[in-house]
Amino acid sequence: FLAYASRYGQALVDRRLYLPESWTKDRARCAKASIPETVEFATKPKMARAMVEAALDAGVPCAYVLGDAVYGADSSFRRMLEAREQPYVLAVRGAHFMRRGGDRRFEGASPEELASELAPEDWVCHAAGEGAKGPRLYD
Repeated sequence: FLAYASRYGQALVDRRLYLPESWTKDRARCAKASIPETVEFATKPKMARAMVEAALDAGVPCAYVLGDAVYGADSSFRRMLEAREQPYVLAVRGAHFMRRGGDRRFEGASPEELASELAPEDWVCHAAGEGAKGPRLYD
């Protein structure tokens, strides 16, 4: 699903059916489930990339693209957002190596190493709304 959220509310604006690769390779199973022969396997990040591109191309306003570590680990998804100069916040796992300062040279660092290089005043706490136990705060 692709969701849109603003201070006024939220809505689902696109969706794709994820099919495991084992399904798309089993054409008899696909036919039985009325899945068109044209449907091929696509990873979740590849589907997300197509949905985000379609939304941006359609002029859907977007301050930031947000996603979990599945999408943060996909370099082609991040490169697409960077090429469009679209701000994003994507989670990454602790073992994920990232390039420093947007430099195209590979000088990798873990998220922990990069975070340790920031001064305390560089961190900004953001609220993501009220939760059951009070404000949901993120650094």
